[in-house]
Amino acid sequence: MVKFGLDRVIEIKERLMDDRKTEMERVISEMERVGLEIVEVDRRIIEEYTKIGEGLLESNEFYVIKEHTIYLENVKQGLKRKNEELAKRKEKIRSEMLSLLKELKMLETLKKKALREKKRIENRKEQKRLDELALRIDENR
Repeated sequence: MVKFGLDRVIEIKERLMDDRKTEMERVISEMERVGLEIVEVDRRIIEEYTKIGEGLLESNEFYVIKEHTIYLENVKQGLKRKNEELAKRKEKIRSEMLSLLKELKMLETLKKKALREKKRIENRKEQKRLDELALRIDENR
């Protein structure tokens, strides 16, 4: 009875662990995607500064490039914030996974103890039957 209950709890915890692993993979993938976007925005910002540095711009073009650069800087900051949020989420998932691993280890230990106790009780019963059998055989002699 105890074994079945522990097996079920262990099974549920293992499923939770699998779910956390899948979620962790998604978060890592998203962090990589955001990182690539940051690199791309940086590249575009450098291109805009290069255009400004060439100095062959009319005032209207300069203004447009300047505003676009400011926009790109804001996009970059937004992506960095998103990456930080993902890092926090990743840390939370890692913490949950560590907690689940500890629980699984504890449940496995409890399961082993319950099995040992069950075996010890069965051995006692078997020994008791053997003792009774030996007494009957001695009485019949």
